[in-house]
This record gives sequence, structure tokens and C-alpha cells, in this order.
Amino acid sequence: MREEDVVTRHSDVARPNAGAYKCPKLRAIESFSVDTDDGERLVLRDPTGYVEETVALIPAAGLLLQFFDGERSAVQIATRVQLQYSLQVTSDAIAELAQGLDELGFLESPAFDVRRRAINDAYRRSAKREARFAGESYPAEPDELKAFLAESFERLDPIDGDEIPAGIVAPHVDLRVAEAAYGHAYRRFLGARRRPDAFVVEVKRSGLRGRGGGGFPTGRKLESCRKAHGEDKYVICNADEGD
Repeated sequence: MREEDVVTRHSDVARPNAGAYKCPKLRAIESFSVDTDDGERLVLRDPTGYVEETVALIPAAGLLLQFFDGERSAVQIATRVQLQYSLQVTSDAIAELAQGLDELGFLESPAFDVRRRAINDAYRRSAKREARFAGESYPAEPDELKAFLAESFERLDPIDGDEIPAGIVAPHVDLRVAEAAYGHAYRRFLGARRRPDAFVVEVKRSGLRGRGGGGFPTGRKLESCRKAHGEDKYVICNADEGD
């Protein structure tokens, strides 16, 4: 975590036209307070993963960041916080804050557009796409993950009835926070004797396709395998294409 006391720190060299500098818009990031040995700090974090580093600011920085709308200049922001909060901050310090956050990738700017395109292009070209939160929200190793999920189900309170959901809408919530909610939903599928036909129909209806160049429907692949003659059936997967 990088710590910046940017509100009280001033540059030794005045920036030309720093006051006229228009501060880029603050991206949709997360902010929360933490207590440190040096006092309270405001932490900024990018939930999208484009910026892996977090930054810690003094709490007063939050009063400035609310006015980073991409329209106001450093002088206008300094004037606004002085009138609204009686907080005196130089336009140089605000411009320095904006430029520092822009370098880190926390602001909507041409520099962030370049960063985003580079990350997206690298992701599209990658032959192997790692699970984003493996090793953070849940274990990355398969055996550890199975044990983790089994323990999660065991910790849940009993549920009434044995009705199997037709589907689950799973929002993007960290498993460490929503473990019980996910567990109660998915546990209903454990031990359920669903006919293979039902599974194939649901996959076909989902529109799931292979990630190769042809984008062949996954449901049709499963259906073809099921209808093949013989007891032993095999599915050959070209792992290089990500299927």
C-alpha cells in the first residue's frame, strides 16, 4: 500500500498553470477508512483489477476527491473546499494529488485508457486465463478448493424442503462476504438426481459457446456426445483454444 499525504505536501518547484489544470474524473473505485499507527487513513482500491496497488491518503483528501468530476480545475476545487469546509489547500497541492492518482490509474484520463487497452489486449491474447480471485477469496489449488467448499456447506444451517432452483442469479460478491448466501443456493444442487437431458437443455438455453474462433455452441457438443453410440464416451478438448 502506498501512502501519500498529498494534501499537506507541497512541491518545491511550482508547476506552471497548475491552478488551471483540470482534474480528471475519479474512476468508480472503492474507498474505506483504516486505522494505522500514524492515524486514520483513507484507502482507495480498484475493484476492477486494472490497478492492483492501493493508496492511502489522509482523510482530508476525501473532501477534495468528491469534486474530481472532470469539469473543475484545481483552482475551482480549492475555492470550493475553502468555502464549503473552511479547508485551505493550494491549487498546486490539488494538481499534484490529481497527477499522482492519474499516474497510478485511479482517474479517467488518456493515460488510463492506454492502461486499460493494454491490459484488455493482453488478456485476449493470453492462452491461459487465471481465475481472478483464486488464492484470494478462495483457494487456488483444486484439492484445497474442494475441501473449502465442503466445509462451507457443512457450516450452513439446515434448509427447509428439497426443491431444486430452476436457476441462480449470482451477483459479483466476494465469497468471503457472501459465503452463506452462495452456500444455501448451491447446496440445493448437491445430491440432486437431475436427468442428463435437463442439463443439456439448460446449457443449450444459456447460449454458452466455445471460446475458439468458431464459437461452437457448448450445448450441442454435449448433446452430440450423449447421443453417440456405446457405453464409453470421450470429449476431446483443444485446451489451446480455451474450451
